[in-house]
Amino acid sequence: MTAYVRHPITAAEILYQERSIAMRGGWRLWRWLKRAWLALSVFSVLFFALLRLSALFFPLHLDSLAPEVMPLAFVLWLLLPGFVLLPTVTLLHFGLLLRTLLWAGSSIAREKQNGTWELLLLTGVPARTLVLGKWWATVRRAFPAYVRLWLLRGGLLLWLLELRWMNLSLSPRFSMTFNSDSGDRRMYELGWLLLGLLLLGLLTQVNLLVTAGLGTAAAFFTRRGAVNAALAGVLRSVILSMPLALALLWSIFVVASYPAYTSGGYYGSAFQLLESALLVAGVTLFDNGLFVNMSLVIFKPGFPGSSWQDAVMYGGSVLFALLSYGLLLSGSLWLARGLARRQGALAQEKGGLKTAPLRSTRAR
Repeated sequence: MTAYVRHPITAAEILYQERSIAMRGGWRLWRWLKRAWLALSVFSVLFFALLRLSALFFPLHLDSLAPEVMPLAFVLWLLLPGFVLLPTVTLLHFGLLLRTLLWAGSSIAREKQNGTWELLLLTGVPARTLVLGKWWATVRRAFPAYVRLWLLRGGLLLWLLELRWMNLSLSPRFSMTFNSDSGDRRMYELGWLLLGLLLLGLLTQVNLLVTAGLGTAAAFFTRRGAVNAALAGVLRSVILSMPLALALLWSIFVVASYPAYTSGGYYGSAFQLLESALLVAGVTLFDNGLFVNMSLVIFKPGFPGSSWQDAVMYGGSVLFALLSYGLLLSGSLWLARGLARRQGALAQEKGGLKTAPLRSTRAR
């Protein structure tokens, strides 16, 4: 892969994407508002990170809050994460998804529209190098933004963990307390917490690789980058929602219709376990591991509600997500190479290079 980092195709694609971003412009007031909103989100992430680290090493007595600090606690624990951090993560996730699909989907369509596709083919670049160069350029360009998304999603994970201990009363006399009856607030061990954050970052970056791969494959469909991005987005949504659809069909036609006999209780529980595994795997593909990593972080052997069976299921869903992402990435890049060869790119073999069939050039 290092051979494609400094390839001229990769460098040219990155340069074009940077120039296209610089030419967008926009209102200066709108840019400052976005920066201020992002700064509030980062502050919320830092607050919960420091709160969680202090709870891991020092006892925190937050069972009751004084009325004087109640407005400040409401802003820090509810207002900022619920109305700033959560929308920021959601909008940034879908915004980066669309931007990555547009960058990758326009990589080949732009060459055809500008009339440089034939010139690119005349350079003798093999289809593999062409596809991987375009794909790697999109990955390199979007990587810093996905790192920021991972950090914000990590803060969102910490906030969701904090909500487990919060009791909020919206009665005329507002109150907010923290529940200490269900166990020690320091139950989250540092190792499990770091593992959850690392897996969350891994799934976030793998999502970037897959999205760029699908966009690169769709870049050969039409001459319009927006149409290619839309087709890739629909294809991505259909493929990644298949485990959820399979879990729904399994619950309707198998679990719900299974006879509730006493002798068949074992098989009924096995059917329900498979339904839960499919559901968790589908949710992991949908939210890039936010739910499953939260469940892994709160896992503690011997603690009520934590079983090794659930931990194995959650860990297996992460492996299933990584395997599914890997197969989808390999399939999309393989499809892109095949489409590139059909549209005139060279096919590389062990004995050297051979030209693509002439019928593919007439199709252009």
